[in-house]
Amino acid sequence: MKFLLLRHAESLSKQAARARFDADRPLSTRGREHAKRVGQMLGPLGCLPHPIVCSPFVRTQETAAIVNQQLPAPVPLLPLTILAPGSGSDELLRAALNHADATNRWLLAVLHEPDLSLILGTWLYGGASYPFPVLEGDLFVVRIQFARGQARGELLAYYSPQQLAKD
Repeated sequence: MKFLLLRHAESLSKQAARARFDADRPLSTRGREHAKRVGQMLGPLGCLPHPIVCSPFVRTQETAAIVNQQLPAPVPLLPLTILAPGSGSDELLRAALNHADATNRWLLAVLHEPDLSLILGTWLYGGASYPFPVLEGDLFVVRIQFARGQARGELLAYYSPQQLAKD
């Protein structure tokens, strides 16, 4: 299985967004630009997703939609409650098994932190903690293989719009 794991882009605080609930926080202007950059680089990487899955929170849905707009052709975008904050590798694998394209395409999952760090730690480090901070808008290109009932991952690429940003 091939995954594109993306932490949602920078969002506004509840106060700045005047949001009543954390789930309703939208992306910031900078976050929208970062999501656009991520979407623009997927084609040149040869990692076009089908489909895109995300948490039902506004910031993940906005990130996913902006990335989707940058693709050569839009793909299905599926907000899944199973990927709400607190999800882990089992929930992501379940989402992939239920929704991923069987033609060996990439599944893009837009997730929250610390969930993404825990998934990366599980897949790349056998359950140990992922040793680096996962910033808003960070993208991880991961291939998963199964052996003895365990998912083991290989990190193929990492991209951070925050580190490459000119703003």
